[in-house]
Amino acid sequence: MRAWILRTIAPYRTQLALLLGIQLLIAGLVAVQPIFFQRLVDSLMEGEAVSLPSFIALSAALGAVFLCVAAAQGAGGYVAALFSSDLLRRLQVSFFEKTAQLPLTYFRRHSAGEFFTRFNHDVGQAQSFVANVVPTFIREGVTATALIVVLAWFCPWQLVATAVLVSAISTALAVLCHRILGRYAESQRAGWGEINRQFDETVRGIDTIKTFGAEERRTQQFENETARFRSVSVDAGRTVALFSPTIDLVTRLGGLALVVIAYAMISGGTLRIETFVLFFFCSALLQGSVTEMIQLYTQMPPQLVGIGNLASFFLEEEEDAARSDVEEGSARIDRSLPIEFEGLEFSYPGGRELYGGATLSIPARSITIVQGPNGSGKSTLINLLLDFNRPTAGTITIGGQPLSKFSRKELRTQISVVTQYHHIFHDSLRENLRIAKPGASDEELLDALDQVGMTDFVANLPCGLDQLLDSSGKVISGGERQRICIARLLLRASPILVLDEPWSNLDEHAAQVLTQVLGRLRARCTVIVIAHHADRLGLRADRWMLLGSGGLERSGLPERRVRFPAA
Repeated sequence: MRAWILRTIAPYRTQLALLLGIQLLIAGLVAVQPIFFQRLVDSLMEGEAVSLPSFIALSAALGAVFLCVAAAQGAGGYVAALFSSDLLRRLQVSFFEKTAQLPLTYFRRHSAGEFFTRFNHDVGQAQSFVANVVPTFIREGVTATALIVVLAWFCPWQLVATAVLVSAISTALAVLCHRILGRYAESQRAGWGEINRQFDETVRGIDTIKTFGAEERRTQQFENETARFRSVSVDAGRTVALFSPTIDLVTRLGGLALVVIAYAMISGGTLRIETFVLFFFCSALLQGSVTEMIQLYTQMPPQLVGIGNLASFFLEEEEDAARSDVEEGSARIDRSLPIEFEGLEFSYPGGRELYGGATLSIPARSITIVQGPNGSGKSTLINLLLDFNRPTAGTITIGGQPLSKFSRKELRTQISVVTQYHHIFHDSLRENLRIAKPGASDEELLDALDQVGMTDFVANLPCGLDQLLDSSGKVISGGERQRICIARLLLRASPILVLDEPWSNLDEHAAQVLTQVLGRLRARCTVIVIAHHADRLGLRADRWMLLGSGGLERSGLPERRVRFPAA
């Protein structure tokens, strides 16, 4: 984590040095203020003997100190704002770059909303820690140290020792309180995470909950979890209710003790009024610095947790780590290369073994249909082929070359996939298509849409290709979403096309159109169709495979059309 932090802030060495210098300047100016106050009060106590020019000079000097402190604080705030905004920009850009390099399994551990919300929160914590908390803590630490030196130099040791003792006791109590609250905070974070998880599951499964009338059950589960969360919050409140008045009482009693000691020393003639004035101002500033440092200290643990979360994310092993020794573009995929799965085995953590060491062969420039019941590993084949997941045994080759010889970019650009989840971005129809081919002209987009039977659909849109689509599916139906995704695949014109249950949301006419499109693609590329049931499709396939719970059960080269028994 330390290496990542140093690497992240390395470009900001100048800004951080300037920010630290400004804070040290403020600390020095604040620390000398009591001396000016003491001399000013001393000159006033001289009565008629006071020199007006001297008084004016002291007042002007003190005013100049105030102006310098204000100017330095403004400059520090400006530098911190510039640094924070640029750090935010860099981290957000790095976030999207890193996201593209992580395996799919990483994101299956989090819901999208929770993941990005936590990331933004952690970025905010990191910004505050580096730009505000650390410099301010250093400033107050230097200020407190300088004030103690001034007190020790000019004031009696009895007063200095009492002031330091009071500050030390109140600091120790505040640190102890914070550590106790830290343990409660961990429980609160865990409870809040569980509440977020239940809320996310409720939103995603609301149709199932309503279908089975399970609203009361989910409400009760949610109430049970929030009750535990509230219990921890109440315990934390009790701790604050105990420590806060105790710290305040110690501070007030310590102040009273200082007044008594000072009065006794002034009465005994061992303490001058001018010295007491200096002590009064120094001790007040010292207490303010100590209080500020305590408050900053209480902010550090959650901020350090946020920085740790960021470091863990950015240090997460990347998808290409296993093939880091492969040169970019060292192997290429073209339309003449067959695909081979040899001795294939795979299992998810805690799941059963798939494929049973099967050997699957997919010829180039052909249509291969892979059929099987749920759980037989049909869709997993896609993730294995794209190197999202790695087989536990066996090899996957394209044209005799293992997947490790292909860069991730080569695999993702030369193998186009339409999965069962057809995501439409909250953007125009044009931009939803151009995600497959950024430079595509409107003619190309319309041609791809025409091939999937969506010419009339586009013609009826109020804004045509500029029509804004909704990612939640309010503007278009499931079948239309699916056909848009297939149009993306056609725009890509990759050597290898993979379609996972492509007919699942299509009506009879649209299904026939898609069947015809796939038939025309046979001569141009390798088409892999994964289907649960394929007996009604009438698709002329060159090869078919039937996967079962034990692996490959049957494969063949049909003469005309695929006719599978119901699985």
